[in-house]
Amino acid sequence: MIRNILASLMSAILFGIVGLFVIFIIDNTGFSTNDSTLLNTIGEMNFINVFSNSTLNGLVLLVVIVSIIIFIAGIAKRSSKN
Repeated sequence: MIRNILASLMSAILFGIVGLFVIFIIDNTGFSTNDSTLLNTIGEMNFINVFSNSTLNGLVLLVVIVSIIIFIAGIAKRSSKN
């Protein structure tokens, strides 16, 4: 059981780290985000204020939410195998 939780946690953490790394690269290179309406709206909710660009803040929040979903789905998948 602990092995299943740790494997799911590692998957979620790895996704989060890689996602945040890509977002920091996008921010530092000055790459245009084209102001996606969905990401801009999520970023304007002000849950996470890491960047001055609200689109990137929305993308950070989306990475966190997807990481949580990966963790929960991994636990559910691994527990159903047993």
